[in-house]
Amino acid sequence: MAHAFVLAGSGEEVARSDSERDIRVGGAASVASEVFAGVDYVALGHLHGAQRVAGDRMRYSGSPLRYSFSEVHHQKQALLVDLGAAGLASVRPLPIDQPRPMAKLEGTLSELLESPDYASATEAWVQVTVTDAARPAALLARVRERFPEALVVRHLPASGPLVDRGTGISAVPSLPSEVAEAFVHYVTGGDITPAELDAFESAYERVLADGRSA
Repeated sequence: MAHAFVLAGSGEEVARSDSERDIRVGGAASVASEVFAGVDYVALGHLHGAQRVAGDRMRYSGSPLRYSFSEVHHQKQALLVDLGAAGLASVRPLPIDQPRPMAKLEGTLSELLESPDYASATEAWVQVTVTDAARPAALLARVRERFPEALVVRHLPASGPLVDRGTGISAVPSLPSEVAEAFVHYVTGGDITPAELDAFESAYERVLADGRSA
């Protein structure tokens, strides 16, 4: 048995998920499968997805539960290993029932709340990505009316940001209203509406007035 990140052959051929931590022993981040040469069967732990490393004789059984939405398609299992006098005889997967199904959903809020395509996910743990151009009001509460077990709810307009998030907004606005306009354009890909700009400027003026009176 080994708890490690094992590489098959000369390269990385195993699949990771988002819920696994980096592990290092003495500065080594991984172990070559050749280290286990001559062993009849190696039961591996650490990676959450069930997978083979070197045929049937070296396997990750995977985690018994799904721990992140990167594992939404994992079929969780235990492995029943039979060893005989000559070594490995067989490996049989035993499926593990999950407390709830998992799903990743994406669409406009109206699509998510009304479409029959998402009916099967109403009792699942879900990650919801809402693609409306503007962030809908009371987003979390409205999503949970249909998907009460929603764990992640995020707003990402279908157009996406117009600027690489790694570089940020290149122009430096000189006025607070320009900051608001640039932010809305960056996040939604569209222009700020007059009502949004009025709301921002009113809030900004109230903050300035509070600061002067303090």
